[in-house]
Amino acid sequence: GNDSRSAQAVLKAMTAESPGWMHDTWRWPRALVLLLAVVVMICPAVSQMMSAESSRLLIEDMYRHAWTSYVEHAFPADELQPVACIPRLHRTRGAMDSIIANVSLTAVDALDSLLIFGYEDDFRRVVQHIIANVTFDKDLEVSTFEMNIRVLG
Repeated sequence: GNDSRSAQAVLKAMTAESPGWMHDTWRWPRALVLLLAVVVMICPAVSQMMSAESSRLLIEDMYRHAWTSYVEHAFPADELQPVACIPRLHRTRGAMDSIIANVSLTAVDALDSLLIFGYEDDFRRVVQHIIANVTFDKDLEVSTFEMNIRVLG
């Protein structure tokens, strides 16, 4: 409908410039803004096509995939390296890894979601693991922000 005509008009305006428009650094911001406008126009139409039930099922499936992948490949590590699909056990990127504290951070962070999604058995196992194995009594430099939002939040 109107959204597709508007998107076509935006794309036409982007490409109406000289053939070398992509190489002109002054035109890149304009092109990116126009591209963002196209995405914003299209996304609401796409999201309206999904019913609330299909959205709920998709979210549940995505959570199941994320949680079971973490449990299978990384538990009890703080993080799962998504591409390698292995746990991140050591700091490998200097200050970028200030979150690695070996406190089962992803499992701690997931506790509320486990209950919300109905994973009561996994919730009990994680709580038992935390009681038996996790201590925050460590002399480490960690990201205060990450610890606050993932442990306290």
